[in-house]
Amino acid sequence: MKTSLLVIVSCVSVLLISACGGGSNAALFPTSEDGRSGYINADGKVVIPLEFKSAEAFSEGLAAVKVAEKGWGYIDSAGRMVIEPQFTDANEFDDGMAVVNTRGGYAFIDPTGTVVLRGGKGTPDDLTERKFTSVSSFSEGFAMVGFGHMAIDFSSGTLTGEAEQTYMDKTGVLLTSPDFDIGSLPFSEGLAAVNFHGTYGFIDTEGEFAIEPRFERAYSFDGGLAPTKVGGKWGFIDTGGNFVIEPNFDDALSFSEGFAAVAVDNAWGFIDAGGNLVIGCQFEEGSRFSQERAAVKLDGKWGYLDADGNMVVHPAFDSANEFEDGLAAVRVEGGRRYIDRAGAWVWNPSGSVG
Repeated sequence: MKTSLLVIVSCVSVLLISACGGGSNAALFPTSEDGRSGYINADGKVVIPLEFKSAEAFSEGLAAVKVAEKGWGYIDSAGRMVIEPQFTDANEFDDGMAVVNTRGGYAFIDPTGTVVLRGGKGTPDDLTERKFTSVSSFSEGFAMVGFGHMAIDFSSGTLTGEAEQTYMDKTGVLLTSPDFDIGSLPFSEGLAAVNFHGTYGFIDTEGEFAIEPRFERAYSFDGGLAPTKVGGKWGFIDTGGNFVIEPNFDDALSFSEGFAAVAVDNAWGFIDAGGNLVIGCQFEEGSRFSQERAAVKLDGKWGYLDADGNMVVHPAFDSANEFEDGLAAVRVEGGRRYIDRAGAWVWNPSGSVG
């Protein structure tokens, strides 16, 4: 199961959303124990039995689950199998469609399981159908699609092969010819960061460059600001492409809840939208704020800060996800567990010590 079929780095995302389709409206959280997966509610009670080989987060009322010897299908919030297991891979629903991998390659299905797109239809000037070799979920009406193949040379850590990306609308028409390289990102706030032959810029929903390629790297806009890298340093630009926070940082993440994690001399802290350092650079790693909590790494373990910089959950975890609907998934020796915003265990069946 991949949360994004275009990226090489795997991000474990805990997307929690109100369920529909005849089940409870409460958030459900995927969990596992002894090789079996199911779902708990916000109180830590198992509400969908741990009977699947793997289980992913609910989105738009459905969740992808893997059934042994059958493949991936989708259940509703009552645990009913509404799309029979048949896929070799499956992604969450977004904008009414989900990416699945069938024996015929990648495809998009609707909530009934019907295949609605199996390949791009080319650019508006060339509607020749073509199959993509990589694809992401839809974001703001567009999905990223790739053509060609890339591989990792593990001896050198470099990418080999040729692959190009572009964006596809819900009718299957490509926004542009596939001119962008690996490292391009989904649309956010009407713009998408693209890797144009090694230099990053931003395109709009017409496929035109709104901000010309001139950056070494770029991340998505959030709150009208985007982290970009020039001269080996990161700063933040506005939607006009102007630096509003000068590039003085060794690394940076996108803004969230008014804060952005930045790094100076391999230590992470947080700035506000004015560029002021409000939580000093003292952590080994940082992350984005969610529900007034940000995961930080200190002495090899992850904990959580509040917006005032107080360590409200002591660093005790091997990994830590963002909070969603009041809970966060953390990893300890016993596997994936859940805590609340105060750091109390909500799901810890084996009694792992954190």
